[in-house]
Amino acid sequence: MSKKRKRDTIVPIKKESGLEIGTSLHSTSKVLLENLRSKKEDLVLVKNTRLPFHRELHSKSIAEVTIRHYTAFSVELYIQWLFTGKYDEYGGAAQKPRGLIEFEKKWALIHCVKVSREIIPWTVMAAVVAWRLGNDIETPAFQDHAMRRLLQAYAQAQRPVHVNAIFVVYNRIKCPGSLLCRFLEETAIRNWGDRSVVNHEDPTWWKLIADDSAFRVRFMKGVGVPLEKRREQPMKIDDYLQDEEAYQL
Repeated sequence: MSKKRKRDTIVPIKKESGLEIGTSLHSTSKVLLENLRSKKEDLVLVKNTRLPFHRELHSKSIAEVTIRHYTAFSVELYIQWLFTGKYDEYGGAAQKPRGLIEFEKKWALIHCVKVSREIIPWTVMAAVVAWRLGNDIETPAFQDHAMRRLLQAYAQAQRPVHVNAIFVVYNRIKCPGSLLCRFLEETAIRNWGDRSVVNHEDPTWWKLIADDSAFRVRFMKGVGVPLEKRREQPMKIDDYLQDEEAYQL
């Protein structure tokens, strides 16, 4: 029997907090991250991560905060970006989140299809979870950084990145009508016909095309153009960046 996974925890560092080491505080992750964004905390680290500034924190007072709703991985990406202006991904295939795995199984059962075995690279997974986290805490600059990383992942010519159909559907449910979903859908349409990028035999795509009339119209219009013609011009990052002024209203 496998051990039960402990809840993700993050540790904020306060210079003059008056808190003893080991004091436990409970807070919703959204409030905590909003405090980070407004720089109310001096520094934050995630337990058991490889962040380089761990070694510098032995002499500081710490207060443990239990985090809910977000995985340690997604928070680590945000923290790295917050203090360095970028984040680092792991290499190779990503470990799928539990929610995605459960969704794939339910989808396969309901629609009588095989569970997807397509891998998702860390570059794509990191960008998507980072974008969704930025959406939840209303940090458009973080979303835009994640979107740039996502575009770079799909734009590389040496090793094509697959557009996973069930991953697209999953994110449409998580953030419907978003620029993230628009990017994933348009990447699939742009590359339809190239099996190294899109598996057009996956029944999930045809389910999506049949059920969503708006997507079906865009799909039919897009694939009506020859593949080579569709890919003549590179995708423009400006089409998928956030309107930061909207967050300031």
